[in-house]
Amino acid sequence: MSIFISYSHADKTIVEPIIELLELAFPNKYVFWDRRLLGGDDTDAKLREQVRRCQVFVFFASHSSMSENAIVDEK
Repeated sequence: MSIFISYSHADKTIVEPIIELLELAFPNKYVFWDRRLLGGDDTDAKLREQVRRCQVFVFFASHSSMSENAIVDEK
């Protein structure tokens, strides 16, 4: 099973400890979040692939993630 984490970078200080707890709670599961992106990665393609492959999608909804300036791809 893999878990995909989606959040606004503006909320990183709040969300990061929760993600780390998820990684501890599910040690045999793959938890994907932007920390796993590497320089030179095709970010868009990698994110799309991880979303397609995940069994659990966790979206941290906040004022920042729902603002007009938030990056949300509707494809």
